[in-house]
Order: sequence, then structure tokens, then C-alpha cells
Amino acid sequence: MAGAVEGPFAPTNSLLAPTPTSGVASSSRTGRSPLSAKPAPPATSNAVADLKLELGVSQITCEMGSRLLVSYVELLLYLKGQVPFPPSQLRRMVAGGRKGSPHQNKLLKSLSALSEDLPSTLSACGSSRTVTFAIVFGLGREKCLIQLSGAEFGQVKADEDDTELAKEPLEQENQNDTTAPSNENLKFNTVPAKRRVPGRPPLQELTSTDSLSSQLSSISLRPSVDETMIRQAERALSQVMACSEVEFKSDLHPVGAQIFVRAPRSFKHPSWAVRPEAARMLDAPLKALNESDTPLVETVRVLAKDASVVVDEAEEMIWWGWDGRLAGYA
Repeated sequence: MAGAVEGPFAPTNSLLAPTPTSGVASSSRTGRSPLSAKPAPPATSNAVADLKLELGVSQITCEMGSRLLVSYVELLLYLKGQVPFPPSQLRRMVAGGRKGSPHQNKLLKSLSALSEDLPSTLSACGSSRTVTFAIVFGLGREKCLIQLSGAEFGQVKADEDDTELAKEPLEQENQNDTTAPSNENLKFNTVPAKRRVPGRPPLQELTSTDSLSSQLSSISLRPSVDETMIRQAERALSQVMACSEVEFKSDLHPVGAQIFVRAPRSFKHPSWAVRPEAARMLDAPLKALNESDTPLVETVRVLAKDASVVVDEAEEMIWWGWDGRLAGYA
């Protein structure tokens, strides 16, 4: 796309020399920043965008993968001329009280549904280390691929199960605490003494600032670190796409866009259905992506640290289509 790209993107030099973020460790082996991208190849007349973003994380989690995919779709819609502004900016305009058009509201609603479906979609992919999504504009006139390598989506479900197990003792404790007083207590208008949980100090013992600080210091800071890494990855992806030497084709009129995922035949999700017709237009670009250095369509590859670049489809993989639709507008 000609001209400067507007939107909430990081400055051009931030990816090459980023400021270290507190709580995020850089890779000591390579000496690179936690998030870095390989430079795009020189532009040629017949070249298509083939971008590779290497993340300094050991694995791409379900949450990170979901948000990267949403960021990719939203920026792709803008670079392809499907929306006048990046969807993130459209959301801020609506939040600021500006009334959006029916087409804008419909698109934002579809993107919201996609962001809600993606975490469970990736979790349903199970042990797949590499997941490929395709965005098809119109009736296959334009096709784009994004591939996540070094994924670990199955861990999310296990963590959720552990959380549910941890909640059970607390729920049982709450039920015991809220048990109705006995008839004897009601008869003599007395209030039963509150049961003190062993090991839990009374409130008066926690009044000092030092005591509160010691209690708060035991809280894990991992969620904030994960959020920092995810935001860095989103900014890096936005920059590598917006500043690519080989620009994304932007001569499309606003059309509808469909989303497909390459998943095992055993994949199950209520928002995705088998789309055998997608094989005719996506199998060849996928094969070129996995087996050739020259992609046939615009491609973005996101890799975790030490992720394998060789895609081995051990299971029978087919194309599944999302039941939503992203309609562009002028």
C-alpha cells in the first residue's frame, strides 16, 4: 500500500532496538531482543510478501496465538483496503461516542466473535505444533496464509483443569461458612460464632503496611509478564507487516473474506465446519509454503524460539471454514 500506514503501530526503529521491558528476559544464547524479525527479502516485480517473525518465547500459547491471529486479520483487512481505518482505531472511535455505520458495526461484531472463538479453536487443535490459517477474499481472488510454529495449545486446557480443581476446596469452604444456624440458636436469639479458618490470621494482624506488602509480594507476577510478551508480539507483527519491503496488494475492492484453518479430521468445534472445496484453492499455496522457498501467496510465518521450520502432518489434515464472515466496506 502506497504511503505511510496509519494506525497504532510501533515506531520503525522500535523492533530493531527495543527498550527492554521489566520482567521479560531476553535470549542469552542469541543476544537478540525477546521479539525480533528477520528482514524481508528485496522487493522484485513478481515477489509476494513472505514475512517471518521469530519470537523469543519457548512456545506460542493459546492466548498469544489467538491475539496474534486477530491482530493479523485486522491489519490485513486494512492493508488490503477493506476498511478505511484499522479496526482497532474504529473501536476507539465507537468508544469515544462516534456513531459507526451499519457496515462498520457489522464488521466489528464479526471480529469480536472471531476473537471469542479463536482460543477454543486453538485448544481444539490439540497437540499440533504448527497451525495454518488462510484468509480468502472474494471467490478466491486473493489468498493469504499465516502459520504459527512452536505452538503448545494443549497446555491451556490442562491449566484450566488445575484451576477448577483448586476452586473445589474453596467452594466447599464457602458452603460450610454459609450454613444456616441451628434451630437452637434461633430459639434463644443467639448468633453462632464464626468459624476461623486454620492458618488465616485475623484482620487486625494485617493492619500494618509491612504485613500487607509481604502478603502481596507472594502473588505471582506471571500474568503481567505474559501480557507484556503478548503485547510485544502484537507490536512486532504489526510492524513487520506494515513496514515490509514487499507490500501487500491493496488493489481489492471491499469484498467478503472467509477464514479457514488446517486441522485434523478429528477436530471438533461448533464454529467450524469441513470445507472440502477449499482444498482446490489452498492446497497448492500450502504445499509451496511448507516445501518451497518461493510462496505462491502472501504469507506470514510466526515462530517460537527453536521452532522447527519443517511441517510434518502426521494426522490426516483437512480445511475447516469459520461460520462467520468479514465484510469489507469503503
